[in-house]
This record gives sequence, C-alpha cells and structure tokens, in this order.
Amino acid sequence: MEYVPSPPLDLLVRGFEDFVAAAAQAAQAGPAGEAALVRALDVLPKSRRAIAVAYLGDARGPAGPPALRHVLTSDRAAQDERCAAILALAKREKERAAPDYARTFSSRDAAVKAYSLAALAAYGDERARPHVATYLSRRLKRNPAALVPNPTVLGICYLVRYSDRNRLVALAEAIRGAEDHLRAERANRIPIRLGADVVEWLEKFWPACLDPAVEVRRVTMPDAQAMQDWVRSDPLFGPV
Repeated sequence: MEYVPSPPLDLLVRGFEDFVAAAAQAAQAGPAGEAALVRALDVLPKSRRAIAVAYLGDARGPAGPPALRHVLTSDRAAQDERCAAILALAKREKERAAPDYARTFSSRDAAVKAYSLAALAAYGDERARPHVATYLSRRLKRNPAALVPNPTVLGICYLVRYSDRNRLVALAEAIRGAEDHLRAERANRIPIRLGADVVEWLEKFWPACLDPAVEVRRVTMPDAQAMQDWVRSDPLFGPV
C-alpha cells in the first residue's frame, strides 16, 4: 500500500484565513500537497471540507480524481462539498468525467443538478441529452427559482451541441413557448419565464431563436462551439 503522509499541521490551523492559505499552498505542492488535501478531508470540520475539495481542482497528482469521485457518491458529503467536487473534477478530468456529470445530474438537489449541468455543458457527452431535454422543458414551463449558474442557459448550451435539425426546432419551440406570459420591459416584450438575463444571452448567442420574423422551423443552427467555449471560460472552471 502506498504511504500517504498525514496532512501538514497548517491544514489543521484554527484561523480560517490561515487554513485557506495553507490549502492553496498544498494545491501547488504537487502530488504530496494533493495527498495532504485528500487525507485532510477525513479530519477537517464540515465547514472547511468544501474548500479543501475545491482546491483539489487546482492540485496535481493521482489521488485527487478518485477522492473527488468519492465525495460525489458519499452520503456524508454536504451539498457544498458535492458542488465543489463536480467543478473540481471538471477542471481535472474534463471530458473523461462525462459519466460522472451525467450521474450527478440525476440528483434531486437543485444546486447539485445545476453544477452538474454546468459540467455537462462544458465537457459532457451525449448520454445525458434525454434527461437534460426533459429538465429544460419542465423548467421553461414555469417560473423557476434563480440559480447561479443559470440552468436554462446551460441546458441550451448542452442541448444545442447534440441537436439535429428536428431537435433544434423542438428546442426553439420550447424556448418560444416560454413566451406565453410576457411583460413589457425596456422597448421589448421579454419572456417572464426566461428572465431578462437569459434573453440577453440568447440575443448574443442565438438571436434567431427569439426573432418573431423568423419562423421557428427556419431558425438557424447557432454556433455550438462558441456556446461551449463561453461555458468553459466561466470563472467556475478557473483557479480557486
């Protein structure tokens, strides 16, 4: 069995700022620092475990990805730990962890589902497409709670990437169907179920989708790569 060193005392300090600094230092210390972060997960108080998990996304070595996957399947892990583990795994494994994002997307926890969708939009494969399509369809039929990252935008980013012509038309119809209840805002009529932030995003990345002058069956395919690049550029996937 490979020897894994105990976490350095710095990771067990009382001061919160000192702990964060020590976690950041461990993340830059190669495999030894990564192993220390992993081992610390068993002894850190609950309030600090998510931070250690997040810093595993910046670490390097063999121990990090298995530890992150363990967090995702552990009944002991809190919501913030699982969300941090999804992002950390996406930063480390990218497309290689597509099955993990698909599994965590099935969570009933809204935040875990949203972060899983972010990972799917950035690095997922097609296996979750039917579930994301159903989720987005339901979301567009109601006024959902605002979440960050925005699941509506992420769902569109993901589904466009795996849409043929028929799927694209169905997606555009679902988005336009969210315009059943409209309110006047600025000089435009903005879909209340979409939200102004989603409309602004669509106007930038898929303007034809909301253009009433364009028949839905003639809506052009947006730039799926640009959408994916936009998701990947989010600070969520950058250094802690």
